[in-house]
Amino acid sequence: MRDFIKTLTPAKVKEVICFGSCAFVDSPVPMLRELLTKQGIKVSDKEFTCKGAMGPLYAGHPNDNDIQNFREFIEQTRQALS
Repeated sequence: MRDFIKTLTPAKVKEVICFGSCAFVDSPVPMLRELLTKQGIKVSDKEFTCKGAMGPLYAGHPNDNDIQNFREFIEQTRQALS
């Protein structure tokens, strides 16, 4: 992900909405936000994070509820941007 972010420029990307799943940290978004900002990329205040499985830790995640919450986030974000 870090290498990919290094390829981005404000000319290529208007704005990013961060989302992700994680097991060891509360959210991957602060790290993503920092990397993108260093590239001069505008990062939305909107974000989504859910638990993600790492071996037995949070096994079963993202689950159906997480996916439904993500769908709702996408729809709310889409409506807000319209």
